[in-house]
Amino acid sequence: GLLPPVPPGTGGVYPVHDGDGKGDGDGHGTSEPDVYAYGLPRLLVCQDPSIARMLLANHVHLEAACPVLTAVDALPLAPRLTAALERAGGATVHVLHDASPSGLVLPARIRAALGPVPGVRVSSMGLVPRHVAALRLPSGRGPVPGPVLGTGLPPGLLPAEARWLARGRFAEVAAVPPARLVRTVLRVTRGSRPPRASLRSDLRGLRDTGFLTWPSA
Repeated sequence: GLLPPVPPGTGGVYPVHDGDGKGDGDGHGTSEPDVYAYGLPRLLVCQDPSIARMLLANHVHLEAACPVLTAVDALPLAPRLTAALERAGGATVHVLHDASPSGLVLPARIRAALGPVPGVRVSSMGLVPRHVAALRLPSGRGPVPGPVLGTGLPPGLLPAEARWLARGRFAEVAAVPPARLVRTVLRVTRGSRPPRASLRSDLRGLRDTGFLTWPSA
Protein backbone atom coordinates (compact mmCIF):
# COMPACT_ATOMS: atom_id res chain seq x y z
CA GLY A 1 0.00 0.00 0.00
CA LEU A 2 3.03 2.31 0.08
CA LEU A 3 3.58 2.26 -3.68
CA PRO A 4 1.60 4.40 -6.13
CA PRO A 5 -0.85 2.64 -8.46
CA VAL A 6 0.76 0.92 -11.43
CA PRO A 7 -0.11 2.55 -14.78
CA PRO A 8 -1.88 0.07 -17.05
CA GLY A 9 0.19 -1.69 -19.68
CA THR A 10 3.60 -1.14 -18.04
CA GLY A 11 4.20 -4.58 -16.61
CA GLY A 12 5.80 -6.26 -19.61
CA VAL A 13 9.39 -6.10 -20.72
CA TYR A 14 8.46 -5.19 -24.29
CA PRO A 15 6.69 -1.99 -25.39
CA VAL A 16 3.27 -2.76 -26.76
CA HIS A 17 3.85 -1.92 -30.41
CA ASP A 18 5.32 -3.43 -33.54
CA GLY A 19 7.67 -1.84 -36.00
CA ASP A 20 4.85 0.23 -37.47
CA GLY A 21 4.02 1.74 -34.08
CA LYS A 22 0.76 -0.18 -33.78
CA GLY A 23 -0.13 -2.86 -31.31
CA ASP A 24 -0.30 -6.45 -32.36
CA GLY A 25 -3.60 -7.03 -30.61
CA ASP A 26 -2.31 -9.48 -28.02
CA GLY A 27 -0.61 -7.18 -25.53
CA HIS A 28 2.84 -8.60 -26.30
CA GLY A 29 4.00 -6.34 -29.11
CA THR A 30 7.63 -5.51 -29.70
CA SER A 31 9.65 -3.13 -31.81
CA GLU A 32 11.51 -6.16 -33.21
CA PRO A 33 8.98 -8.10 -35.29
CA ASP A 34 11.27 -11.17 -35.63
CA VAL A 35 11.81 -11.63 -31.88
CA TYR A 36 9.19 -14.38 -31.78
CA ALA A 37 11.01 -16.37 -34.47
CA TYR A 38 13.52 -17.55 -31.86
CA GLY A 39 13.12 -19.98 -29.00
CA LEU A 40 12.38 -18.55 -25.57
CA PRO A 41 13.98 -20.77 -22.91
CA ARG A 42 12.57 -18.95 -19.88
CA LEU A 43 9.84 -16.53 -18.92
CA LEU A 44 9.04 -14.86 -15.60
CA VAL A 45 5.46 -14.00 -14.67
CA CYS A 46 4.91 -11.82 -11.59
CA GLN A 47 1.61 -11.62 -9.75
CA ASP A 48 2.36 -8.11 -8.47
CA PRO A 49 2.91 -5.48 -11.21
CA SER A 50 5.02 -3.40 -8.81
CA ILE A 51 7.44 -6.32 -8.35
CA ALA A 52 7.71 -6.70 -12.13
CA ARG A 53 8.55 -3.00 -12.43
CA MET A 54 11.21 -3.30 -9.72
CA LEU A 55 12.86 -6.29 -11.42
CA LEU A 56 12.84 -4.50 -14.76
CA ALA A 57 14.34 -1.38 -13.18
CA ASN A 58 17.18 -3.56 -11.86
CA HIS A 59 17.73 -5.08 -15.33
CA VAL A 60 16.93 -8.61 -14.20
CA HIS A 61 15.47 -9.34 -17.64
CA LEU A 62 18.85 -8.52 -19.20
CA GLU A 63 21.05 -10.40 -16.71
CA ALA A 64 18.88 -13.51 -16.82
CA ALA A 65 17.92 -13.21 -20.51
CA CYS A 66 14.36 -13.66 -19.32
CA PRO A 67 11.36 -11.52 -20.27
CA VAL A 68 9.36 -10.29 -17.28
CA LEU A 69 5.58 -10.04 -17.51
CA THR A 70 2.79 -9.47 -15.05
CA ALA A 71 -0.03 -11.96 -14.67
CA VAL A 72 -2.40 -9.40 -16.14
CA ASP A 73 -0.20 -8.98 -19.22
CA ALA A 74 0.62 -12.67 -19.54
CA LEU A 75 -2.92 -14.07 -19.41
CA PRO A 76 -4.11 -15.12 -21.84
CA LEU A 77 -0.75 -16.11 -23.29
CA ALA A 78 -0.23 -14.83 -26.82
CA PRO A 79 0.03 -17.60 -29.45
CA ARG A 80 3.39 -16.27 -30.65
CA LEU A 81 4.76 -16.29 -27.10
CA THR A 82 3.59 -19.86 -26.58
CA ALA A 83 5.18 -20.90 -29.88
CA ALA A 84 8.50 -19.29 -28.85
CA LEU A 85 8.47 -21.26 -25.59
CA GLU A 86 7.75 -24.50 -27.42
CA ARG A 87 10.44 -23.77 -30.00
CA ALA A 88 13.12 -23.51 -27.29
CA GLY A 89 12.60 -27.11 -26.14
CA GLY A 90 12.55 -27.55 -22.37
CA ALA A 91 11.45 -23.98 -21.62
CA THR A 92 10.34 -22.95 -18.13
CA VAL A 93 7.73 -20.39 -17.12
CA HIS A 94 8.67 -19.17 -13.64
CA VAL A 95 5.84 -17.73 -11.54
CA LEU A 96 6.59 -15.29 -8.70
CA HIS A 97 3.54 -14.93 -6.47
CA ASP A 98 2.41 -14.02 -2.98
CA ALA A 99 1.79 -16.54 -0.22
CA SER A 100 -1.97 -16.28 -0.56
CA PRO A 101 -4.72 -18.46 -2.04
CA SER A 102 -4.87 -16.34 -5.20
CA GLY A 103 -1.09 -16.41 -5.53
CA LEU A 104 -0.68 -20.13 -4.95
CA VAL A 105 -3.19 -21.05 -7.66
CA LEU A 106 -1.57 -18.73 -10.22
CA PRO A 107 0.89 -21.38 -11.57
CA ALA A 108 -2.06 -23.71 -12.23
CA ARG A 109 -3.89 -20.91 -14.05
CA ILE A 110 -0.88 -20.29 -16.26
CA ARG A 111 -0.48 -24.02 -16.89
CA ALA A 112 -4.11 -24.17 -17.98
CA ALA A 113 -3.66 -21.11 -20.20
CA LEU A 114 -0.67 -22.74 -21.89
CA GLY A 115 -2.64 -25.81 -22.81
CA PRO A 116 -0.98 -28.95 -24.13
CA VAL A 117 2.37 -27.39 -25.09
CA PRO A 118 5.04 -30.13 -25.11
CA GLY A 119 8.32 -29.41 -23.37
CA VAL A 120 7.16 -26.30 -21.48
CA ARG A 121 7.26 -26.47 -17.69
CA VAL A 122 5.51 -24.09 -15.26
CA SER A 123 7.42 -23.67 -12.02
CA SER A 124 6.41 -21.80 -8.87
CA MET A 125 9.17 -19.56 -7.53
CA GLY A 126 7.22 -18.79 -4.33
CA LEU A 127 6.23 -17.42 -1.95
CA VAL A 128 4.70 -20.25 0.06
CA PRO A 129 3.90 -20.11 3.79
CA ARG A 130 7.05 -22.00 4.80
CA HIS A 131 9.13 -19.31 3.07
CA VAL A 132 7.32 -16.71 5.15
CA ALA A 133 8.34 -18.47 8.35
CA ALA A 134 11.93 -19.11 7.21
CA LEU A 135 12.48 -15.49 6.13
CA ARG A 136 10.50 -14.08 9.09
CA LEU A 137 8.40 -11.97 6.78
CA PRO A 138 5.52 -9.85 8.09
CA SER A 139 2.16 -11.34 7.26
CA GLY A 140 -1.34 -9.97 7.19
CA ARG A 141 -4.73 -11.33 8.02
CA GLY A 142 -7.67 -10.90 5.69
CA PRO A 143 -11.11 -12.41 5.34
CA VAL A 144 -11.24 -16.16 5.81
CA PRO A 145 -11.22 -17.52 2.23
CA GLY A 146 -13.49 -20.43 3.02
CA PRO A 147 -12.42 -24.03 2.52
CA VAL A 148 -8.83 -23.86 1.27
CA LEU A 149 -7.95 -27.54 1.19
CA GLY A 150 -8.53 -29.10 -2.19
CA THR A 151 -9.15 -25.86 -4.09
CA GLY A 152 -6.38 -26.11 -6.67
CA LEU A 153 -3.52 -25.32 -4.32
CA PRO A 154 -0.15 -26.90 -5.23
CA PRO A 155 0.17 -30.55 -4.20
CA GLY A 156 3.43 -29.91 -2.31
CA LEU A 157 1.71 -27.65 0.20
CA LEU A 158 1.99 -28.97 3.75
CA PRO A 159 -1.19 -29.37 5.87
CA ALA A 160 0.07 -26.74 8.30
CA GLU A 161 0.51 -24.31 5.40
CA ALA A 162 -3.03 -24.95 4.18
CA ARG A 163 -4.35 -24.30 7.69
CA TRP A 164 -2.32 -21.06 7.80
CA LEU A 165 -4.01 -19.93 4.60
CA ALA A 166 -7.44 -21.06 5.83
CA ARG A 167 -7.14 -18.63 8.75
CA GLY A 168 -6.93 -15.76 6.27
CA ARG A 169 -3.19 -15.28 6.63
CA PHE A 170 -1.11 -14.03 3.70
CA ALA A 171 2.29 -12.52 2.94
CA GLU A 172 3.44 -10.55 -0.08
CA VAL A 173 6.57 -10.81 -2.20
CA ALA A 174 7.01 -7.07 -1.56
CA ALA A 175 7.95 -7.94 2.04
CA VAL A 176 11.14 -9.69 0.86
CA PRO A 177 14.20 -7.39 1.04
CA PRO A 178 14.76 -6.13 -2.53
CA ALA A 179 18.42 -7.14 -2.80
CA ARG A 180 17.62 -10.67 -1.63
CA LEU A 181 14.67 -10.90 -4.02
CA VAL A 182 16.78 -9.84 -7.01
CA ARG A 183 19.51 -12.36 -6.13
CA THR A 184 16.98 -15.16 -5.74
CA VAL A 185 15.22 -14.40 -9.01
CA LEU A 186 18.53 -14.32 -10.88
CA ARG A 187 19.69 -17.57 -9.30
CA VAL A 188 16.47 -19.43 -10.07
CA THR A 189 15.94 -18.13 -13.60
CA ARG A 190 19.54 -18.61 -14.71
CA GLY A 191 19.72 -22.05 -13.15
CA SER A 192 22.78 -23.81 -11.81
CA ARG A 193 26.07 -23.13 -13.53
CA PRO A 194 29.04 -25.48 -13.81
CA PRO A 195 31.71 -24.79 -11.21
CA ARG A 196 34.51 -22.58 -12.46
CA ALA A 197 37.98 -23.99 -11.94
CA SER A 198 40.16 -21.59 -10.01
CA LEU A 199 43.44 -20.35 -11.42
CA ARG A 200 45.24 -21.43 -8.24
CA SER A 201 44.23 -25.08 -8.70
CA ASP A 202 45.30 -24.97 -12.35
CA LEU A 203 48.74 -23.65 -11.41
CA ARG A 204 49.07 -26.28 -8.69
CA GLY A 205 48.34 -28.98 -11.22
CA LEU A 206 50.98 -27.63 -13.59
CA ARG A 207 53.54 -27.51 -10.78
CA ASP A 208 52.85 -31.13 -9.92
CA THR A 209 53.61 -32.14 -13.51
CA GLY A 210 56.93 -30.32 -13.48
CA PHE A 211 55.91 -27.11 -15.22
CA LEU A 212 56.97 -23.75 -13.69
CA THR A 213 59.21 -25.46 -11.13
CA TRP A 214 62.89 -24.90 -10.38
CA PRO A 215 65.15 -27.20 -12.36
CA SER A 216 66.70 -29.93 -10.30
CA ALA A 217 70.41 -29.79 -9.74
